[in-house]
Amino acid sequence: FDPELDGSVLALAFAHGTVYAGGQFSNVNTGTTHAAVANNLAGFDPRLGAWNFLGNADGGVLALGVDASSGLLYLGGFFFQVQGQARQFAAALDPANLLVPLFVPEISSEVQTLTAANGRVYLGGNFYGVNGQIRHGLAAVDGANGALLPFDGGLPDSSVVSALALENGNLRVGGKFTTVQGVSRLN
Repeated sequence: FDPELDGSVLALAFAHGTVYAGGQFSNVNTGTTHAAVANNLAGFDPRLGAWNFLGNADGGVLALGVDASSGLLYLGGFFFQVQGQARQFAAALDPANLLVPLFVPEISSEVQTLTAANGRVYLGGNFYGVNGQIRHGLAAVDGANGALLPFDGGLPDSSVVSALALENGNLRVGGKFTTVQGVSRLN
């Protein structure tokens, strides 16, 4: 079986025995003569050698992350709907691949990267605000309800965060910026 997609895969995450793929694609190979529709989000069960989730995001999915404490899968990108429901630039799916109804953060522009742990989701991208508050390219939201958390990376205007990693409670940030909380830090 060849888990082929008809476009680009830009993010991968593993959760609930499934390898999730996000990107810019519209169909996946089902092993038959017919492709299955999966708009920018799909899940593959490597044990069965088959797709077990065919998602639907109306724009590209650039980032995927799993919070091991809750089992929730988070996605970020440049979409406005996921699974037919309004979700602007970020969304969350539960272990049954259903949208988490309360996770609806209001983000001003695309999310390019994210990481999640212990009920917290760190978002990075090309945005200037989250939930009506100024956050240049970096923010943290509550993983259950999308509420903005007090964390502020202190990045200057026009900053873009394109990589995040969480290590032992320390957040590592990569992207295009000149300072972090007033201290010179290039990229």
